[in-house]
Amino acid sequence: MKAIIAISIIIVLFFVFSFWLENSIQTTADDTVSVLYSVEDAVIQGDWDTAIEKIQTIEDNWQHTKRIWQVLIDHNEIDNIDSTLVKVKSWATLESMEDCIAELATLKLFVLHVPERKGLRITNIL
Repeated sequence: MKAIIAISIIIVLFFVFSFWLENSIQTTADDTVSVLYSVEDAVIQGDWDTAIEKIQTIEDNWQHTKRIWQVLIDHNEIDNIDSTLVKVKSWATLESMEDCIAELATLKLFVLHVPERKGLRITNIL
C-alpha cells in the first residue's frame, strides 16, 4: 500500500513539474517573440537605433534563458536561435530592412518551435 501511494505521489509530481516547465518555456518564448515584434516594427519604421537597442535587450535576456534551456532542450535548437540572432543583429547594423525582417521571421519561428516541441503532448511522446 505504501508503495502505491509513493508511486502515485511521484507520478503526480512528475506531471505537475512537466506542466510548470512547459508553462515556463512558453512564457519565456512569448516574451521573447513580443520583443521581436517590437524590433520588427522599429525596422519597418526605419528606426535602426531602437531596433538595435531592442536586439541588445533580447541578447541579454537570451544569455540568461539559454543557460536554463540548455538543460531542457536540444542544443541544435539553441544553436539555430544563436546564429539567427547574430544574423538579425548584423542586418540591423547594416540597416538592411528586407534581410532583417526575413531573419526576424526565422528567429520567431525558432523561438516558438521550442515550446511546441517540448510540450507534454501525445504527439511528442510517440
